[in-house]
Amino acid sequence: MALRRIIIPIDSVLDLFKSYTSENHDIPTDALPVTLMVKQSEQGKFAIIAESPEWTRDSAPLNINFDIRRMIGAL
Repeated sequence: MALRRIIIPIDSVLDLFKSYTSENHDIPTDALPVTLMVKQSEQGKFAIIAESPEWTRDSAPLNINFDIRRMIGAL
């Protein structure tokens, strides 16, 4: 079986999650991506480090369990 890279701009990924969490306003619309982190031991998870004037330095990490069916249902 062949492997293929799928390249997605970090801005697009953050915009997707802004939309996904918009009901709770978890990610402010002015949030900007800073970097993307991937750690092999996290079993397929990744982290987007983002910044927003609305957040404080002691803001806890935001864990999102993405369900594409919820996004499709919103269309």
